[in-house]
Formats: sequence, C-alpha cells, structure tokens
Amino acid sequence: MNLSQQTIEIHFKEIMALVEQLRLLSKEVEKIGQEGIFHTAFETKRGWESVCADKLVERELKLGQQIGREGEGLYRIAEEMKEQAEEMYRMETLNVSLASNRIY
Repeated sequence: MNLSQQTIEIHFKEIMALVEQLRLLSKEVEKIGQEGIFHTAFETKRGWESVCADKLVERELKLGQQIGREGEGLYRIAEEMKEQAEEMYRMETLNVSLASNRIY
C-alpha cells in the first residue's frame, strides 16, 4: 500500500486526536470512581445508619475503586496507542523516503 506523506500525516493526526479523547475519557472515569462514588457513599452513610448501610457503603467504595482502575487502564491504552502511532508514523515516513530514492 503506497501512502503519500500527506495521507500519513492525516492518519497520524486522526489517531493522536483519538488518543487525546481517550485520555480525557480515562480522567473522567477515574474522577467518577474516586470522587463521584465516594460522595455517594458519604451521602448514604450520612443519611442511613445500620449494618445494611455499612455494607452498601463498603460495596460502593469497592465499586469506586474498580471504576478508578478502569480509568487508569484506559489511560494506559491511550499511551500504548500513542507509542504505536508514533512508531507507525516513523516507519511509514521512512518507507515513503526510501521509495522516492529507489532506482530500478
């Protein structure tokens, strides 16, 4: 597949835009897990005193931790996408350069 330098640039920029969107999403998910669920658990505990409330709050906090880890996972995926996109960009750019210098 012969790609022009311009096409390579366009694809690279599209991927980097997706990486940035994924980073932002990961931060939102992590924030929900850390702050949103904690706030919900706090409100539950404040308005309801019982053994059941304690169990519910415990589960809410575990859920918040899981959601926070999912956000961290999304961030790692975004970083991996960025690294792979940069490597592909370098390789495709090199291919275009080599192709333009080939003599048959």
